[in-house]
Amino acid sequence: DGFVDVEEFRRVVQHFHYRRQELRLIRVLDPAEISFPFGGLTDFVGLETGDSLSVPAESIKESYLREFADLQHELETICRGAGFGMRQLSTDIPLDSAMRLILQPKVGVAAG
Repeated sequence: DGFVDVEEFRRVVQHFHYRRQELRLIRVLDPAEISFPFGGLTDFVGLETGDSLSVPAESIKESYLREFADLQHELETICRGAGFGMRQLSTDIPLDSAMRLILQPKVGVAAG
């Protein structure tokens, strides 16, 4: 999903770049990760840790969306700087459409 430590991500991308290898980052996201459609008191459970947090969704929506956009921009900038493509895909698009986007010769950024 691309929720990563940015400096570690930068090191990995540079590693591939210096070895003159091709890299295409495909960031696969649930539509809810992109739009944050939650409201009221919501339980958020971390998939990696299993930790749970109950908060009024409205109280964190703006900061979540801002941080989400900032991270997306930073990942794109890192990839572009190394000459690599990055594509964001949503899990709600049909698989055949996703494959066409992934296999395009010039990979840019597209929201699904």
